[in-house]
Amino acid sequence: MSLSFTWTAQGVDEAVSMIEKVIANINNNVNEVFQTIGHQILSAIQAKAPVKTGYLRDHVTLQQQTGQLTLTSEAPYSIYVEFGTYKMAPRAFFFSSIEPFIPEITRMLTNSFMI
Repeated sequence: MSLSFTWTAQGVDEAVSMIEKVIANINNNVNEVFQTIGHQILSAIQAKAPVKTGYLRDHVTLQQQTGQLTLTSEAPYSIYVEFGTYKMAPRAFFFSSIEPFIPEITRMLTNSFMI
C-alpha cells in the first residue's frame, strides 16, 4: 500500500506575466521621466559652466540606460573648477545645477506610478 500527496499551484504563470508587465511599466515610466528631465539638467549645467574656451561647457554629456541617467563632465579639470583648489575659489556648476531638479524628479516619478 502506498501513500501519495500532490500539491498544485495554479496561476503562477499568469502572476509571473503580470509582474513582468508591472516591471516593464515601471522601467518605461522611469525612462520617460529621465528623458524629459535629463536634457533640462544638461542645459542647466552647460549654462552655469564657466566659459573661457568653451571646452568645459561642451564636454558635459548625458547618457541614459534603462532606469539610469548619467551626467558626466569629461573635462579633466572639472573637479578643480567645481570644488576649487588652494589657489582658486570653487566655481560650482555641476552639482549645484543638478540639486534643484531632485524634487521635480521625485514628483514626476511619484506621479508616474499613481494608478
